[in-house]
Amino acid sequence: MSLRLAIYVLLLYAHLIRENRLGPDGLPPPVYPIVLYNGDAAWTAKLELEELVAPGPDGDPWPWRPRFRYHVLEERKPTPEPPGASPEATGNVTAILFELERCRTYEDLVALVGRVVKVLHQNTDAPLRRAFLAWLRAVLGPRGIKITHAEVAALTEERDMLADRVREWEKELLGRGQAQALVRLLEKRFGPLPDDRRERIMRADADEIDTWLDRIIDAPDPDAVLAGPSVH
Repeated sequence: MSLRLAIYVLLLYAHLIRENRLGPDGLPPPVYPIVLYNGDAAWTAKLELEELVAPGPDGDPWPWRPRFRYHVLEERKPTPEPPGASPEATGNVTAILFELERCRTYEDLVALVGRVVKVLHQNTDAPLRRAFLAWLRAVLGPRGIKITHAEVAALTEERDMLADRVREWEKELLGRGQAQALVRLLEKRFGPLPDDRRERIMRADADEIDTWLDRIIDAPDPDAVLAGPSVH
């Protein structure tokens, strides 16, 4: 990683020189390279490029070995805050985003989204707000919640919309859970389902799934469970 990041920084400097975008002193700007790591195991890669280069022929470290160091932010480690302070008070949206990506329950998800919205309302940094929107969509997507960019943007602008949208998320999560349970029960009784039946179940609404769940106990085959016109 240290070698890769060093290459990125040097390419950036080459670009700035080529575009004649150096500072008033004719020098490129300093770069603070950061790696965001969300793995469960501790980060063990070398932080200093010099440690990846062999020593000189005499076995002693050569002073001409390249020097480059980066910083790692590990999501599994809490981001330190001043004593008595909270991420909301300090505007540390990164700390809350890390919690958001790690959360495992619906209640935690809702609470953390609300906390991030609160912090962003205090922040006028437009790129930060856009980055949050992209992150939020990426986090919610795998949980079965599909929302548009406009919907997420509205949440950061209108606090009152959050409660209504959260209730919709709850329904979406509940319906998806019921659909997954039905698929599992059908495959337990009758074997693997064809893709078209699986997709039909996952698109169905809560009432339709409830009807199918009631039928599964006595039905002789999947067709009997899913009999009747679909509302979709």
